[in-house]
Amino acid sequence: MFSIKLLNQSVVLLTTYEVIQDAFTKHGSVMSDRPDIPLFSQVSNRNSIIEQNYNETFKMHRRNGNKIFKGLENTKVSMEKVTMEEAGYLMNYLKQYCGKPIDIKFPIYHATANSVSQVALSKRFVYNHKGFQKIIDSSVAMTEDPTFGKKIFAIIGIPLLRHIPPFRSANQQYVKRTKEIYDFIQEQIDEHIETLDPDNVQDFIDIYLVENHISKTQKNLDFEANADLRGFIKDLFTAGIETVSITINWAIVTLLHYPEIQAKIQQELDSVVGSDEKIRPGHRKSLPYACAFLEEVMRYHTISPLGAPHLTSADVELSDFYIPKNTMIQAHIWAVHHDPNNWPGPDKFDPLRHIDGDGNFVSSKKVLPFSVGLRRCLGENLARIEMFLFIATILKHFHVLPDSGKSLPPLHMGIHGLFYSPFSFEVVLQERSSLI
Repeated sequence: MFSIKLLNQSVVLLTTYEVIQDAFTKHGSVMSDRPDIPLFSQVSNRNSIIEQNYNETFKMHRRNGNKIFKGLENTKVSMEKVTMEEAGYLMNYLKQYCGKPIDIKFPIYHATANSVSQVALSKRFVYNHKGFQKIIDSSVAMTEDPTFGKKIFAIIGIPLLRHIPPFRSANQQYVKRTKEIYDFIQEQIDEHIETLDPDNVQDFIDIYLVENHISKTQKNLDFEANADLRGFIKDLFTAGIETVSITINWAIVTLLHYPEIQAKIQQELDSVVGSDEKIRPGHRKSLPYACAFLEEVMRYHTISPLGAPHLTSADVELSDFYIPKNTMIQAHIWAVHHDPNNWPGPDKFDPLRHIDGDGNFVSSKKVLPFSVGLRRCLGENLARIEMFLFIATILKHFHVLPDSGKSLPPLHMGIHGLFYSPFSFEVVLQERSSLI
């Protein structure tokens, strides 16, 4: 743990799992606010649950979010149902490109976005849908452009830069693309208000509207509730599209470098899942090596190296250090994921480190892609289902091979944008002969 001064803002960097756990769990009630970052608040007005302080409003929104997710479990848009369905659409799309190089990034983005869209909006969009493609393009541009990412990080650290060239254009680009996402979401909310049937709720928005007393005769959602809903859906799309898609793409890059791991996962799949059987989330307990592979991907390729910033809401003592109120706290997730005290040989990619002596998968508390404590990611369950189903379904149906005309995409280098993502790459999919 050490501290730095960034202009007039004190920042404390937490570098071990034990200190992060202590800060965000034991001391979470006073170390879980968010700093006001003008780059974000100029668009969201801090109505996004990700940006809200840890207060009664945040707690209410989080309770409501959990309640709504639970209410969706037995509907046609339950997380499991929609992700299994989307995995089928993804396979059908990818089969068109068997035997020739394909940039798999965009179909992965579409598949993850559609899973979120069905849960939130009870809608799925074809992969070339013009309006939905704009959302995908905005997400990709903001997360995978290294020049843009560096400028955005600079603006986050020094907000005044957003008024000065060349940072001003990056700020304008961020505002434009984020507003496009918010406008798309607002269109969906307005449509839901007009068509709402309280006796037949279909998705996240419907349940939220009913909770806020919207009906066939009462169609006025107050400004604050509308802004909160829009921010909530934006958070779902951010978590469900960007982080999940990037993790899946890192998984595919890793499989290109380790064909023996790919073969082992496929062997495990063949022994558990019938040739005509769809992979279900319930298969996870019988596929320990596949689960261990994904866990190791999340450890090895830390897509958010510093996580989301926290802010102290009161003076606090942490590990015998005094930290004053209004200090920014950053958890160094990458350091935890590559700490040799946690992981012998941390620079080696090894799924077996997540398998116990009995051959069972063991999820490690020290793998932190969804953070820890009072602000742990609300969409973690959906994200884990998406990653498992899409990777397992791809490997059930295809051999994922490198493009013979190009070098392998780097395993140890990537794009440092808003998230850490792999460089652009293409794969060649070969339908598995045993399943034809």
